[in-house]
Amino acid sequence: MKLDQDRLKRAFEKVPEEDFVNARYDSDVSHEPQKILIIFSTPRSGSTLLCDYIKQAGLCVPHEYFQSTDYMPILGYRWGCIHGEQLNLDQYFESLLRYRTSPNGWLGINVHGSHLNIFLKFFNRHPKFYYHFIHLERKNTIAQAVSYEKASQTSGWSTYFNKIEPPSYCFNSIMDKLDRVEDQNSAIRCFLAGKKFSALFYEDFIFNPSHEIVRVGLIDNSKTPSFKPSLKQQNDGVNEKWIEKFSSDFQNSFIKMQLPKKIRPKKDIGYYWAKLIQKCQSLAGKIHSITKLNIL
Repeated sequence: MKLDQDRLKRAFEKVPEEDFVNARYDSDVSHEPQKILIIFSTPRSGSTLLCDYIKQAGLCVPHEYFQSTDYMPILGYRWGCIHGEQLNLDQYFESLLRYRTSPNGWLGINVHGSHLNIFLKFFNRHPKFYYHFIHLERKNTIAQAVSYEKASQTSGWSTYFNKIEPPSYCFNSIMDKLDRVEDQNSAIRCFLAGKKFSALFYEDFIFNPSHEIVRVGLIDNSKTPSFKPSLKQQNDGVNEKWIEKFSSDFQNSFIKMQLPKKIRPKKDIGYYWAKLIQKCQSLAGKIHSITKLNIL
């Protein structure tokens, strides 16, 4: 992986001091992990909050250690894994085991579907470890896609990140984020096929985090702490407005797609409109339940 000085500089400038990538969360241990927690997730699925609660429970410090845009450059630089302008993956993996395994023997990794290519290299190099798999999803993927698009525009991935610009609504971009979420979840399911894992939904977890963390086997009832989120909910009213507009735009566009081709407006023929036909049945049910679900 090539990492030049400009890329490193951007990563250090972008990531806030409060992020779990900070050096104060390193823990130099002399033993290999006894268990590796893998949280399979997608952007805006609630995985950062889940990692925060797992840290509060004293299990480990899970993070997106295979996110190559910002976190791998920062950690690779600090751990001495960059030679010239190349990140040595084998050295990075060994450093991850060394510096991020907790004293209790747990290592936690938050793996988005887009990180699977790097995770698989790690998994193939270390197949004999005990892996505890969790797949975190959101039931309301439309709300997730809206949140994903908004964060992509503003860089407000959590309350600690500085927002660079106000967001602007774009139907096609939200549809693209919906595609990405679904594609990533499909890739995760392919990997998990035939493996033991625990399914976890954001809507259930946010309602009762203690119960859900116990249910997926991370802690037992006797050790359940009183969780207090370090992150504030990023709900400023924009999400709800975008969801309503997306629903309206979807319905209007779908109606147009049902017209005979000879009278269908040419400006509506394109990739994303074709995607609407493929998604209409699955989205229709979700559209009706949008207002009943929590929005991150």
